[in-house]
Amino acid sequence: MQDALVVEELMTCVDAVAVKARSVQEELESLLSEEHVEQEVNVYMILERDIRALRVEARQYIEKSKEQTSSVKEVHNGGACAPVLPKWDLPKFNGDVLLFTAFWTSLKLVFIQDQTQVTSRNSCT
Repeated sequence: MQDALVVEELMTCVDAVAVKARSVQEELESLLSEEHVEQEVNVYMILERDIRALRVEARQYIEKSKEQTSSVKEVHNGGACAPVLPKWDLPKFNGDVLLFTAFWTSLKLVFIQDQTQVTSRNSCT
């Protein structure tokens, strides 16, 4: 976006130079002979054409820069702010504990730990 601002500022300067060139051209036309005026007008027309082409190119650059900036903002704002958590595919518990071995194993471990804690507590008292 910084480059677009520089281009806009340069175009303001180019416009000021174009206005000054136009006033100088008018003064030259009044001072020159007719055959020299024709040559000078041709040179000035080329200068004016180049200035118009430069303006078009600058506008295209500024528009392109604005589009890129807006697309970058969309991409930046498009993602979620929260951390990405892994998705776990856990088996569903159907209620039959005997068929659900992973559940049964973890339940046994918890039960054994609880019994060990109860036993150690009872032995301390």
